[in-house]
Amino acid sequence: MERHIFDFRNKNNREGTRLRNSSIVLIRKFVAIFVAGWMLFIATDLFSTEFYASPDGASNGDGSMTQPWDLRTALNTPAITPGDTVWLRGGIYRENNRVTQFFSTLLGTTNQPVTVRQFPGERATVDGNIMQTQGGYVNYWGFEILSSHPNRTTSEVGPFPSAFRVNYDGNLTDLAVSGFD
Repeated sequence: MERHIFDFRNKNNREGTRLRNSSIVLIRKFVAIFVAGWMLFIATDLFSTEFYASPDGASNGDGSMTQPWDLRTALNTPAITPGDTVWLRGGIYRENNRVTQFFSTLLGTTNQPVTVRQFPGERATVDGNIMQTQGGYVNYWGFEILSSHPNRTTSEVGPFPSAFRVNYDGNLTDLAVSGFD
């Protein structure tokens, strides 16, 4: 059995030189692809912004941690762009101490959705629901949605209805949970 050993240091060895050159080309391609991917990752992260909402937030806040928005404002501000995150601080989100139907016009993209999620280590609860009326490509993630109204009704059978109705001052309000498995 004959063994071929190539000495990469021997410049007269044509096969060894060819292998050495192809290895260098492969390494350079790998490094170029890695650097390009890392730069894309950093660039994507640089252009995304984090905003904050709080049950005690205000519509005239700036969405920062120290001056958060209320939920209604956070879900409808044009300041939030694709790739941004809205952190929900801990507490119960509702208006006038009643079950509330919030509407969202947030707009992300398929590659850069807007994310609305609970702040780490805190518990955010929406008492009512969030309805995406315009926009789209929004991930609602990791917070609780419920109805605390004692007289809510539903026409659905089973333990987990996706729609219910609440009567406030003679006005019937539909609340729904959608987009879950």
